[in-house]
Amino acid sequence: FDPATDLLASAPSLSSARGAHAISQLGNGDILVTGGIGAGFLGIPSFLTTCQRFDGLNWNGAGSLATGVALHTQVPAFDNGDAIIIGGISGISGGIGGASLSFSVTDQAGRHDGASFTSLAALGTNPGDASELARPRGSHTCTPLYDGTFALIGGADLLGALDSGLVYLEN
Repeated sequence: FDPATDLLASAPSLSSARGAHAISQLGNGDILVTGGIGAGFLGIPSFLTTCQRFDGLNWNGAGSLATGVALHTQVPAFDNGDAIIIGGISGISGGIGGASLSFSVTDQAGRHDGASFTSLAALGTNPGDASELARPRGSHTCTPLYDGTFALIGGADLLGALDSGLVYLEN
């Protein structure tokens, strides 16, 4: 978007189609896209592990997440601009022949520097968030706090919508 002209400019397409992915700007100005849902076999959604980085000219491969995920949060870390990636929906089953759908959520948490993903303490496994409030969740919000922690609010787990919030401490 060019604010001087109020016009959108075209950009190169991602190397693979995806929806329900996450996107953030890295500390160096590049854009990082992670995970999401891609077209799967016989129309069954595929949860993507792939990541792509846009350098202002081209999309490039940027490693993979540990678990395919969609509806996850991705926010910049204050310390160096890496992307912090937490939670998300990691699977779907059912729905064929009128059966209801069921989802699975992940406790995945990690840091992505634009080249590779490094796993961090999973939700519920680090000091300060080992309660029921820290159970895996997707479709939640995440805000980086100035002390280096991250506030996770709401979302959903296997039982439905959540009204809880927690502070995630990066290990």
